[in-house]
Amino acid sequence: MLEASDPELEFKDINIPINSKVFVHKSISEAGHLELLEVYRVDSSSPIIVQAIGIWSPNFGLIMTKVSFWMRRSNLWGKVFTGATIEVSCYKFLLKLVIIMAFISLGSTLFHCP
Repeated sequence: MLEASDPELEFKDINIPINSKVFVHKSISEAGHLELLEVYRVDSSSPIIVQAIGIWSPNFGLIMTKVSFWMRRSNLWGKVFTGATIEVSCYKFLLKLVIIMAFISLGSTLFHCP
């Protein structure tokens, strides 16, 4: 874990993908209290996102957020993803599979393929 006084500045030229687990700590008091931060980008062209996920103190130890990794990163900050779906008829797929299997079976008996 790295110590970072200004994570936005220190990581500004580094691409840290959204699925990375990069954590830094930042001193928040003279008494030795530390803030635990996670650092990532939604994509390579987006700004660094720094989120507090816990605090450590000499008296109480580490106190972490209860929010899961992907719930903390569920806000994509306006990033638009392009996707597509293809509807495939199960019947047509199975019919093609049966024809291909029959052809392979027939071919191996005609040509004596091992």
